Amino acid sequence: MGRAVKEVPCTPERYLELARAVRAAGKFLKVNTVVSRQNVLEDMSEFIRELQPHRWKVFQVLPINGENDRWIKPLLISKPEFDEYVGRHQVQLMDSGVTVVPEDNQLMTGSYAMVDPLGRFFDNVDGDLRYGPPILTVGIERAWQQVRFMPDRFEKRGGRDYFK
Repeated sequence: MGRAVKEVPCTPERYLELARAVRAAGKFLKVNTVVSRQNVLEDMSEFIRELQPHRWKVFQVLPINGENDRWIKPLLISKPEFDEYVGRHQVQLMDSGVTVVPEDNQLMTGSYAMVDPLGRFFDNVDGDLRYGPPILTVGIERAWQQVRFMPDRFEKRGGRDYFK
């Protein structure tokens, strides 16, 4: 039997401690936040300012047919609600050094190169997940040709900027 692992609660203080450790190690910190009905009115500005991530990615909650469609409806927000959340935070974080990267549902759709645990590329272009053949079976070029990817959306959401 292995020894028991002590769980550490994920409190705001714990997140701040981890953020300090990441920066002390000379690494970039990226924070992801999904904006839904439950948090659309929250003000995360002070907490994000304290975390001081290199990038803060802010996502609009995304429905995916066959994945979360049975429970997602009460969490959905409109594009204007998402834009208001982003705008409010961008203004408050303007001088903080934090790069705010918003991704609404349109930008998230078709703009990621995604690989599942079985080694297959997949896409979400039509609002559901569509899988290609295993990369190791058909090769990366052929596997990539089987999924849809929208480079213009990748560029618009700043996908290339992550590697700078």
